[in-house]
Amino acid sequence: MPSDLPWAGTGLGPLAGRVLECLVTQPELGSDAVAEALGVTSAAAERALQALENERLVVRVGDRPTRWSAGPPRSTLGSLLAQRRQELARAELYMEQLHEAYRSASHRRVTSDLFEVVESAEQVGVRYA
Repeated sequence: MPSDLPWAGTGLGPLAGRVLECLVTQPELGSDAVAEALGVTSAAAERALQALENERLVVRVGDRPTRWSAGPPRSTLGSLLAQRRQELARAELYMEQLHEAYRSASHRRVTSDLFEVVESAEQVGVRYA
């Protein structure tokens, strides 16, 4: 299965991503079966399943015992990714508003967006990092 890297931009934790991958390839598993397949505790698998359910990526099937099924990735993950893109766009807009507030602060010397005046060794270290 893929590494945890693809899940970084989704807001899902690495285990939730692995659980989703498991359910895509093995539909309708109970949480104990998911835990066993991934080599994690039942409690960890249950938490990941709850996170996936909260994002509407998996649904409960049956009730005795409860089994889980993944939705079609193109539509379910597509919807989640569209939501994340909107959140990032709002954050980017807010960043621009904050930048304007930063520039207009009277105690800052900002003459250009091409460079920044840093006034202490701590600022240099932070900017370099």
